[in-house]
Amino acid sequence: MIELGHSGLSIAPLIRGGNVLGWTSTNGRVFRLLDAFVDHGFAALRLTAEDLTQLAA
Repeated sequence: MIELGHSGLSIAPLIRGGNVLGWTSTNGRVFRLLDAFVDHGFAALRLTAEDLTQLAA
């Protein structure tokens, strides 16, 4: 785990990019991928506003 500055928060040293979520995967597959990601102890995602729009569709 790595500390996030002086926030008292820590995350695993891997951030999952979300640029393909919702673009190349169905919503069902996206949620299975995200569930597996979290189940393995990871919690940080990098998403853009455009990624979120695709996930909401």
